Amino acid sequence: MKLSKTNRRLMAVLLCGALILGTSALPTKVDAASSSEIQGQIDELQRKSDEFDAQLSELEQQKNANLDDINALIDEKMRLDKEVFLLYSQIDNMNEQIAAYGVMIADQQQKLDEATARYQELSEKNLERVRTMEEDGSLSYWSVLFKASSFADFLDRLNMIEEINAADQRRLRDLDQAHKEVEQYRSELLAQKDALQVKKDDLAAKRDDLAEKSAEKDALLEALLARGDEYKEAMANISAAKQANMDEIAQKNDELAEAQYREWLAASVATTAPTTRPTETTDPDSPDEPTSPVAPSDSYWMMPLPYYVYMSSPFGYRYDPVDGSYSYHSGVDLAVAEGTEIYASRSGYVEAASESYYYGYYVKLDHEDGFESIYMHMQRFVVSPGDYVTQGQVIGYVGETGWATGPHLHITILYNGVYMDPLDYISI
Repeated sequence: MKLSKTNRRLMAVLLCGALILGTSALPTKVDAASSSEIQGQIDELQRKSDEFDAQLSELEQQKNANLDDINALIDEKMRLDKEVFLLYSQIDNMNEQIAAYGVMIADQQQKLDEATARYQELSEKNLERVRTMEEDGSLSYWSVLFKASSFADFLDRLNMIEEINAADQRRLRDLDQAHKEVEQYRSELLAQKDALQVKKDDLAAKRDDLAEKSAEKDALLEALLARGDEYKEAMANISAAKQANMDEIAQKNDELAEAQYREWLAASVATTAPTTRPTETTDPDSPDEPTSPVAPSDSYWMMPLPYYVYMSSPFGYRYDPVDGSYSYHSGVDLAVAEGTEIYASRSGYVEAASESYYYGYYVKLDHEDGFESIYMHMQRFVVSPGDYVTQGQVIGYVGETGWATGPHLHITILYNGVYMDPLDYISI
């Protein structure tokens, strides 16, 4: 049996007191349990504690046995994350192409309208010329020539007829060219509209693919959550039972020390019996509590999201929502809708903009004063390593990539390489 520090100090004082106490025996309470009985209870509780350890070990083995399945699900989810990221990029590109086609169609429509107006104008002039010729009736080029009064008049009339004929030919050529331009612009406009429809159909197909991939990703998340909840609940139940058992062992250790004290007094002979138990003093051998590094906090940090949200997980030790393990959480989780803009909390250089097995898509900023900040589980990022970003600039969008159970932003703050609680700097 292992006694607590308090009990060890108490027994040491009592044993030293045996050298100066007398030989008179003191009575004990008849209803108090003996030290051997209490020791038996402690041994039984310790046996239960060992059983809890065995159950936890067995559960850990089961989790490790299923780790390959969990990793396969995570790998599949990461693959879907990449496909969704690519689909978003393709959809953005198609929207830009559709906008460009809209500008081209508007320009082509203007050309068609102008060509149609010119064609109509030439047609009206040609019709007017035809009506004039019809109104003249039998008037012909030959009748004009034969009415010449002299050879000089004949030459003048011949020259006039040639000019009229040339003007008629030019009018017909212009009318034919205008008609061809109208047909050309109309054909090009229809082709552009057909191409635009193809782009719209492609966009609709990509959106269908996006919906399908998102549904697959949601199904994988549900499977991961189910695994995580199963282990978390089992480990929490066993850990709670073990903690209750350990509390009872601690209580029994105190009762054992009390019983040993009473039994020692009953077996001792003293001239003067002690009336009080020794008091506990500070143990000079106990080490000082570790202190956390104190970082300067005179620089302003802004909220990295456009509005205040629910903090789904705090800084420090916690039960991991995915696998249920009790582990250290290096930042805080902010639950927010997927696609929400993420801002730089402070200005600085982009140290990393990449993808990680656990972080998913993430961005790391160096603020050049010992501080760094990391923004994880992004749907996508819009900055590159080496970029300088200003406070409040959009660096990405909220997602659920990497080791995540739903859309949220995980933000980590480091000072000289030491994790700091973001709540000490950001009002969330």
